[in-house]
Amino acid sequence: MRRESGGAFRGWFILAALAFAQLHAACPASASAGRATLQEILNAPVKNFESNKSLVPTLIEISSIYHVPMGIEMVTPAAVHSPVVVELRDGSVAELLDRCTRSLPGYRWAVEDGVVDVYGPSERAWELNLLNFVVPRIKIHEGTLNRVNAVLRMSIPARLPARYSSIPPGKVFSTVGDSPGVGSLEGHPLDFEARGQTVRTILNRIVALSKGKVIWVARVPPAGLSSSPNAGLWLLAPPVASAIVPHLEPSLLSKEK
Repeated sequence: MRRESGGAFRGWFILAALAFAQLHAACPASASAGRATLQEILNAPVKNFESNKSLVPTLIEISSIYHVPMGIEMVTPAAVHSPVVVELRDGSVAELLDRCTRSLPGYRWAVEDGVVDVYGPSERAWELNLLNFVVPRIKIHEGTLNRVNAVLRMSIPARLPARYSSIPPGKVFSTVGDSPGVGSLEGHPLDFEARGQTVRTILNRIVALSKGKVIWVARVPPAGLSSSPNAGLWLLAPPVASAIVPHLEPSLLSKEK
């Protein structure tokens, strides 16, 4: 009797385990709900997308709809004012980004630091681009992402001399960036450390750590990336066009440009 009951128990256990495995396979998102990797996001299906907006609002909309962590470091007057037609049916988010960057000359996108970075190759290679500035060190214990952003603003020069090497390590000329205090970044305290990383990389890390709460966008046209305007060099904001576009530098908002 003991053998029979033990065998029955083992049989029941095996059937239960198989049923659980089948249920788990049928619902893979149950183990990682809300935690899709960036590659999974880029592979996600796009059934029907159509936009006649300008490029920057279109990219912001894509970030919002498909939960794409994003940095937009190339912002031109055309990308703010000139409508572009972006359509995709039965494709992927990656294909949608391809169509966006092909809609205006000079645009590219790449995955960097867990974020989709939208950029221009020549602008990125420019030696005076402050987004290329290497920050010697940022270390924060039990701070917020707002604090990381504020420290980053104070860690780079407002005007770049002819060569990066002429800047004494850690020398602060003034602050750049956006005004700290994005409400959605006042979450749980975290420890953050960056050594020898570029401004771009640190901004990407902030966006990745925000888990969809914000994206970052350059406030100035590419020629302005070598110095800081009064209102700052970048914005960290929720992926909503109305929270970003009105706060771009006036030279980008003027249709005469």
